[in-house]
Amino acid sequence: MNKSGVRPRYDGSRSRGAAPMPQDRRALVARRATGGLSLARAVCAGVLSIGLAGAIYGCAPETRAFDPRTLTRVNVSAAGEFTDRTRVRQTLPTTLEAASTEKLPGGPVPPGAPIVRLPLQEIIQRAAAHNREARVAGYEPSIEETREIEADARFDPSFFLNGSYEIQHILSPSSGVQVDPFEPREFRTLSGQAGIRQLLATGAQAEYSYRVQQIQQSTPQGGQDVVSPYYLNELQLKLTQPLLRDFGTDVNRARISISRNNRRVSLLEFRNTLEKQLFTVEQTYWQLVQAEREVGIQHDLLDLSLETYQILYNRFVANLDVSRIQVSQANTFVEAQRAVLIRAQSRVSTLSDQLKRLMNDPDFPAAGAVVILPADSPITDPIDFQLQELIDTALEFRPELGQQILRIRTAEITQEVARNNLLPQLNFTGSLSLQGVGLDVGDALKSQRQWDDISSSIGLELEVPIGNRAARAIYRRVELQRFQAIEQFHGLVDTVQVDVKSALREVNTSWEEILQRRKSRFAAQDTLLGIQQRVEADEPLTPEFVQLQLDAQERLARAAAEEAAAITLYNIAIAQLEQAKGTLLRYNNVVMAEEPLPNPPPGLTRK
Repeated sequence: MNKSGVRPRYDGSRSRGAAPMPQDRRALVARRATGGLSLARAVCAGVLSIGLAGAIYGCAPETRAFDPRTLTRVNVSAAGEFTDRTRVRQTLPTTLEAASTEKLPGGPVPPGAPIVRLPLQEIIQRAAAHNREARVAGYEPSIEETREIEADARFDPSFFLNGSYEIQHILSPSSGVQVDPFEPREFRTLSGQAGIRQLLATGAQAEYSYRVQQIQQSTPQGGQDVVSPYYLNELQLKLTQPLLRDFGTDVNRARISISRNNRRVSLLEFRNTLEKQLFTVEQTYWQLVQAEREVGIQHDLLDLSLETYQILYNRFVANLDVSRIQVSQANTFVEAQRAVLIRAQSRVSTLSDQLKRLMNDPDFPAAGAVVILPADSPITDPIDFQLQELIDTALEFRPELGQQILRIRTAEITQEVARNNLLPQLNFTGSLSLQGVGLDVGDALKSQRQWDDISSSIGLELEVPIGNRAARAIYRRVELQRFQAIEQFHGLVDTVQVDVKSALREVNTSWEEILQRRKSRFAAQDTLLGIQQRVEADEPLTPEFVQLQLDAQERLARAAAEEAAAITLYNIAIAQLEQAKGTLLRYNNVVMAEEPLPNPPPGLTRK
């Protein structure tokens, strides 16, 4: 997976049955692969110089254009390797033809197709590392992490630099001999200021700055303007601290807390997506086991049908006790079984392609010619589960519950911010400045170092919105949203309980179905054995008896297929129960970094 996403890790083994679950409340989250970039690519420095100040800015590497043809070229080349190795195309018959005694290839796939048998462990491992849907979901936690950094960056200090040139005319009485005693004085001020300002966690705005001014004072004396230039240096500290609204670290860092909760929600969503994909992988794997088994069953049925047809045909040619009716009966059955076998073989290849798509492994492209077949046998042993323990485990590990708890926490934070916004705006303001004056910059610095010219000020600013309807409406809205989130949590608890009960019921029902299907298969096998004994005893092969024999063969094949289907459902039901508990990753030994789930808010108990 790319460096900006998250990915799980597989430890190479697999648990079977009901693995013991730890009792501490924990949620699976993923390690983020941060990776490393070279300094030349990670940082690009640019310098902006104005007077004596400068700033350094970072620049991102150039974005490469998206080229869909490059991405699809690998799949297209893999598809080019595929050749149709199926049976030779034949023309459709126009009249009745004798049944062919040639047997179809005995394998589950066409002859010549490359086959790779993989255990479920390895397929789970490849899917956990490469599954496309999981990789897409893995980007979201990193995206949310950037939003958390963005919210935290509000408290980063910023450097500012400004300059100005100002001309003022001030009217004031003047002493001395003048034509106009109120002739204005002219001040030309060239100033430059640099400093740092920062938003503090308490909501205060702090500013530290240093300003240098060159002031040219033009005073009329004796009909002439006398220019008296001087320099004024000023070191200034400013602080604006809210006392009511926007006061406190909880209020001002609320965005960070909300972003952090959203990131954890996205991590749990990634885990939920990964669990769904791994369940689909396991479901497809057991369906592939069933499909391969059904191919074998249909092969056995076709062999029996061909054997019966051959016996009937030989007797018909020898003009014994078999007529054309019995031969046609067997012919119909044989050709029908060939069609069923062709469809069964096609299903094996289709499920193999689905597994390759879910794995998304570069070693097994979905369009490639390789056919993946299972190497594991399904579970047929009964497993006992305790409903109460299953529900307790599900209430601890289901990611949906963890997500909803985080949403409730976010609603609580939002409600506290809205409650703070109901207060009037009362700010404390204070400033402290140290000045120095001189005929040049050096004299001004010396004067400033004497600490003689210190100015300070404090004040209060009050603003009270009349009616305050907007803040009241916002508070009411977020309060209702919190209640809504709590109701959704209770609904999710009920849903989780029903999911676990339904999954457990399916496990028990599937195993009981296996038991009955196996008994049915044994009975059908005994029926066919009795008919074979009657054939060996030279019982007349009447049309009724031939149909009875063919039906018995078909019932045996159907009973075996139904047993295989029940075994598949049993294994899928076990995986579905682990998914309902929220422990499917642990069941498949997909190990991820963990951190505790948040506790439910006070008064919100789990049922």
